[in-house]
Amino acid sequence: MKRLSTFFLLSFIFIASCQQNDTSSIPKNKDDLQLMFFSDENNVQNEINYYDALLELKKEFPHEISNMVIISSQTEELNINININQYPALVMMYDNEIIAQVEGHISKDEIMNPIKEALEGNKE
Repeated sequence: MKRLSTFFLLSFIFIASCQQNDTSSIPKNKDDLQLMFFSDENNVQNEINYYDALLELKKEFPHEISNMVIISSQTEELNINININQYPALVMMYDNEIIAQVEGHISKDEIMNPIKEALEGNKE
């Protein structure tokens, strides 16, 4: 099981394309589209469906997924106003508004559908 968790963690790191784990990389420009992944390193096994969804979304939206910011549950202060009730979570923001949010232990499709709709709605 440990090898499987390590595989998914490495896959996730690839998806994130070396983005920083702090909120300083969150865009300040209100017109920027931003995908944020809220991760709990203590419960990586609960993030498997998120990794699968992100890998599939990356095929269709490579730029948007590559610009994803990873925010650790260990981060004590967030300079953003987002209410996260359960980890893991994905939040899509545009124009300083949350346009999609999924959280908790849910299926790959339940993760992909709202994020994909938000990304398709913001494609130029």
